[in-house]
Amino acid sequence: GVFLHGLYEVQVLDSYQSKTYADGQAAAIYGQYPPLVNPCRPPGEWQTYDIVFHGARFDPAGKLTRAAYITVLDNGVLAQDHVRTPDGGEMTREYLRHRVTGLARHRRLQLAIGAPLILARMAQLMMRPSRQIVRAYGIPRAVIAEAYTRNPRHRQNTMEALRKVRDLCAELGIVTPVSARLWRVLRLADAASA
Repeated sequence: GVFLHGLYEVQVLDSYQSKTYADGQAAAIYGQYPPLVNPCRPPGEWQTYDIVFHGARFDPAGKLTRAAYITVLDNGVLAQDHVRTPDGGEMTREYLRHRVTGLARHRRLQLAIGAPLILARMAQLMMRPSRQIVRAYGIPRAVIAEAYTRNPRHRQNTMEALRKVRDLCAELGIVTPVSARLWRVLRLADAASA
């Protein structure tokens, strides 16, 4: 594919009379938008892409002020018409919404149980450095206590990050009564907004 800013891929694929999935065929914004048409020529014939990309713009604080847009002409035919690309987080959310909802029930249940377990470990790593790092760099206990253990702002920031992931899990329909209990048992419940 042709990657734009390392985030968006315009798919390059032999899609002539192909039955591949819609958002994976030639001129698709991969995993996001299928092309409007499939003007691919037979194998052996010259294929062309014209891509117009307007990158996203951000203010000095890093807030998105203008989204990125992509237009694709595939063999001279309009395949993507000034498509607004989602930002990184929105793109991840769309990808997961598309993929997770198509998983078999037992896979979704595995995610429901696995997500809080993985996040509990992530929270431990975010809440304080590992013993190996403390030993390797000789970090005094007082510094760890001030920066991590007794720092309410650090805990608040960590829980806010975990809340966003928990909200995404709820949005994807993988918060079950059992996994909700796990969130509470693992002391991640205050990361949950529901």
